[in-house]
Amino acid sequence: MRREGRALIGYDFGNARIGALRSRLLDATTLRAARTASSVDAVLELLAGLDDWRVPIAEASATGAFRRPVQVLQAAIERHRSRRLGGLVRSYGPPIRELVEALVLHLDEERALEVLRRRRAGQLEVTILGQVSPGALLDARAMRLVAAAPGEGGPFLVLCRLGILGGRAARALARAAEAGTAPEALEARLDEAWWRARWRRAEGSGEDAAAVRDLMRGEVAERRRVREALQAGATADAAWRERQLLGERLARLERRGHHDPLGIATVAGYVAAVEAQALRLRSILAGLPGQTGRQPGRDGRRAA
Repeated sequence: MRREGRALIGYDFGNARIGALRSRLLDATTLRAARTASSVDAVLELLAGLDDWRVPIAEASATGAFRRPVQVLQAAIERHRSRRLGGLVRSYGPPIRELVEALVLHLDEERALEVLRRRRAGQLEVTILGQVSPGALLDARAMRLVAAAPGEGGPFLVLCRLGILGGRAARALARAAEAGTAPEALEARLDEAWWRARWRRAEGSGEDAAAVRDLMRGEVAERRRVREALQAGATADAAWRERQLLGERLARLERRGHHDPLGIATVAGYVAAVEAQALRLRSILAGLPGQTGRQPGRDGRRAA
């Protein structure tokens, strides 16, 4: 059975799974308990008692790369994002899968940027892999390939072979890296290539593809407003504005996700719910005794 512009067959399994996963997100009572906890250790103990968080916390603790409780919790938040957003892609087949990839590829860009920055800082592959969580499409094996790629341009060519970036964009990035392009300029070009890769996945016809493109346009507008604040010299205000805009957008998407059980809005709503949960936990972590209040931005930078 089909509805104009949308295949009903294909959403059933994945969206039903999302319904089950939604019930495992942290509820208001748990978030309130975390917010009033006496320490990071207390929050870790609280979350470790929940099925959805037991494995991410155990993984973060077992690596040995994170010695302080705050580092373990930060890593667990990232590993939870990886597990939940990566699992979405495997729940859908083409052409829906491409739309889902467009919705989660932002996480892979964060991870790729962090790997590239750590490579430039001279970190060994084993150190990088121990401290950077997988992405949504970039699983542990793919992350290892990116981290271990030879030469300055190697990571971009690997991202092409993995199907993340297009061939022309990846080759241009590799040449620029080998030519010694400044890191900031190279990252800006990578961001443009990543957006093109996401847009390419949402080029199809039908209302679901159009909805994903609308969501991406909203992201672009949001980032433009933050950039304008930065250009005006209001660094602290821009960081606060970025978190506010992100929170508002995620809240809208969460609400919309409940109203379309057989379409892409359910996926977008769940992606937003996972990201909103991470945002809330980072906010709680920043407010706990002994914390600085600094939170990571969406691209892995530290926000003031």
